Amino acid sequence: MNPEYQNNPAPAMPSMHDDVLRQMFAQFLEQQNNSRFMAASKSDKAPDPEIFTAEGSSIDVIHEKLETFAIQLELKMTLNMDRMPTPDTRVAHTFSRTSGTAQGYIAPNITAK
Repeated sequence: MNPEYQNNPAPAMPSMHDDVLRQMFAQFLEQQNNSRFMAASKSDKAPDPEIFTAEGSSIDVIHEKLETFAIQLELKMTLNMDRMPTPDTRVAHTFSRTSGTAQGYIAPNITAK
């Protein structure tokens, strides 16, 4: 007999208990990997609409720009729902995409919590 194997006992046969533990551990690792993947993966960042200022030569031009801005912003929030999951994050993002007169109209409607 090979001396290398003389002092090493034969590995015990796995019991049913070992198989159950092995399966439970495998399921746990799979769940951890899936949850880590879900938490780590985010949607690709959709482009932001241009900053809306509410300035223009006429009310019709401002209204047209506002409609375009609103559509672009809605598309952005739909595509990046995971990046802006709460109403507060969506309001903050909307505010960040405005300046000047437009922010002046929005600011009074935002309440700090």
